[in-house]
Amino acid sequence: MPDTYTVDTIEEYFPKPDVPCWVVRFVKPDGNGHHYIFPQDTLVSRAAEYDIDPMDVDTLLDIVLHEQFVNPDDDDKVTAGMRSPALKNQGKFRKGDLMPTNLFNAPTIEHARDAHLARIDYAKKNKVQVSVPKKNNPLDAVKIRHLEICTDVAFKEKREAARNYRAAVRGELPKNI
Repeated sequence: MPDTYTVDTIEEYFPKPDVPCWVVRFVKPDGNGHHYIFPQDTLVSRAAEYDIDPMDVDTLLDIVLHEQFVNPDDDDKVTAGMRSPALKNQGKFRKGDLMPTNLFNAPTIEHARDAHLARIDYAKKNKVQVSVPKKNNPLDAVKIRHLEICTDVAFKEKREAARNYRAAVRGELPKNI
């Protein structure tokens, strides 16, 4: 049975002037606090990386708030049947060995998204389930800011950057880039 962490507060945090972040404070079952910090453009990034509708803010928040509980050591259980060839020697895997699918070695973005969502689902069912108050939801500020920064141009730029980075890692960049 997973623990439930309840979102208590959220604040803006600027570790660098040009990197606005969110600090989410959770209350754990034992009453202690837990903090999670992520850049304010993370939702746009996840939408671009995994080809998720950028206006599906609830899904994006669910992903981002649970990513912190994903444990790579669980991959063998979580992504069984979701294997892709390693692109290079990496840890215990040699180039070409089948390893857990990720954003870079997946044959398609759909495969990468399915593997990532399986990890998130496993974390929610087995590690921590994030709970949000029904009234006075502290995450409303994140939703509002996301809609402000997720313009068509910003999303398209993030998506293009994510695709180019993925292609570069896979050795598939066109010669003209």
